[in-house]
Parts: sequence; C-alpha cells; structure tokens
Amino acid sequence: MRHPNRLATNRTIKGLAAGGRLEAVDEGLIGLARASADLLDAAMADPEEKSYALAALGRLHLQTLLALTGKDSGDGATGLAEIIAALSTPLGYPADRAAESRS
Repeated sequence: MRHPNRLATNRTIKGLAAGGRLEAVDEGLIGLARASADLLDAAMADPEEKSYALAALGRLHLQTLLALTGKDSGDGATGLAEIIAALSTPLGYPADRAAESRS
C-alpha cells in the first residue's frame, strides 16, 4: 500500500522542526497528524470505502495539518460542504435530476 499522506505529513513535520516551529508540547498533535494520515491512506487504498468516509477523514487530516502548521482554518466549513456534497453524490446523477424526479 502506498502512503502518500503519511509521507507528506512526515515531510511537513520535518520542515516545521527544521524551522524551529515545533516544541515538545506539539507531540500530541504530531501523533494525531500521523495517525490521521495513516487512516486516510488506508481508506484511499480500500476500493470499498465510501466517499463520505473519505471526505470525513480528509477533513480530519486537513484540520490537523492546519492546527500543526498554525494556519487559520476559519470555521472549517468554507468550501468543504460543497466538496463533501460532490463526493457524496452518486456518479452520473446530477443534482438537478433529483429535483426533476420529485416533481
């Protein structure tokens, strides 16, 4: 199994450490970042995984990375609701067809 998120997370952690941006108090967040990366990689490798689960894991990992890097995540909902909705919509079933079928 490939581990692109774990590898990228490790590179981020190394970069933050090299820049003096990590302290001992960040160990818990570093562990969470690695764990969420592993969960996301495992879910991405599983062809049976549901898109909403992937979206939820992706959001968890993104929020963890934003916290680790100190970037403002806002309320976490800007644009994410659209992405989650798009990932949750079955392929080949446009949203406007749903409205037509109810009429």
